[in-house]
Amino acid sequence: MKSTKSSEPRTAEVVHARSAVSMIDIQLEKDRQARADNMLDILLLEPEGSNTAADMLRQVSLLQNGGFSLSERSASTGTVFHRVLEEMRSVLEAAARLPLSLQEENLVHGNLILSVNGPSFSNEVLPPNVSNALRSLVRDSAVSETLDRAKESQLKPMDADSARYFFSAIERITDPAYLPSDQDILRGRKDTHGNQAAIFKMGELTYRMCNMSGQWHGWRKWIHHFQGMKALLFLVDLGRYNYSLEESTSNYIEDAIDMFDVLCNVGPFKETSKIIFFITDEFAEKLPYVPLNSCFPDYSGHSYDDACEYFLNRFLSVRNSESKIQIYAHFTNKTDMVQVKFMLSAVQDILLQAYLREHNPESRR
Repeated sequence: MKSTKSSEPRTAEVVHARSAVSMIDIQLEKDRQARADNMLDILLLEPEGSNTAADMLRQVSLLQNGGFSLSERSASTGTVFHRVLEEMRSVLEAAARLPLSLQEENLVHGNLILSVNGPSFSNEVLPPNVSNALRSLVRDSAVSETLDRAKESQLKPMDADSARYFFSAIERITDPAYLPSDQDILRGRKDTHGNQAAIFKMGELTYRMCNMSGQWHGWRKWIHHFQGMKALLFLVDLGRYNYSLEESTSNYIEDAIDMFDVLCNVGPFKETSKIIFFITDEFAEKLPYVPLNSCFPDYSGHSYDDACEYFLNRFLSVRNSESKIQIYAHFTNKTDMVQVKFMLSAVQDILLQAYLREHNPESRR
């Protein structure tokens, strides 16, 4: 197994990585110094081709703030509308590349969506003709088949996932009385670079969580900024087991395993506690239709549990046999707030144990 994918990034990417870390450090410097005695740092990472880390960080912030206010929901309506239109345009363009044709009665609807100018309509309500077009198009077989053939149609995995979410809720979204849910708002926002940080408190301890997933390929340039991290959260979306990365023949899961190999065996994170969250939103649904052994020929299992155990063993196998650092693993659902709370509780328990070992000599005996 390859131990690293650490090719040197282009100069612009290096500058961006350094700039992103600098902005995070400047923004959080006062908080870090004020809470130096009980601040626990967490680094959040995931493979290329997913935005789960950004979503999780938003969910964490949302939980800390108690959800979006009525005014925030109202103000986000236009953002959701624009995202829905953007996803439908992407799917229609992808359908044409396959090529797949819309049903005859939907041709006019498709032309409308492709030509509509988002800023020309009110943020509060979609025009009736646009709402009707969207409701009709999501039921068109060409649209659903394009989503099923996302890779073949060159539709980005993140766009396909977003489209499935919004299209499944199209009746609710096009209702004249529509008000975005928390999930609508989170999914409606696009993360540009994947560099984010948040400070939150649980119990008596304060946590700083940083997401540097968007800059992984330049990790040698920024990793020293995160010396002393108490824990590393690694997110793997198992539903992407059949995805190849853009402009590459590399499989998403294989890339994730290589990345985790680096985190376990290279650099300052060798001695950092690690927690893998396997995201299973689409995994169970996809397995009956896309057999796992079609992507991983060495897999010989027959059930969802077998598949989960297979991936768990693949990731744990990269750890050096002499390492004493614990690797914790959880299978969870990224879109469920209850599950996000569980994830945070698991992280808190693990970090609290590490904190006590470091600050209480008795706990080391």
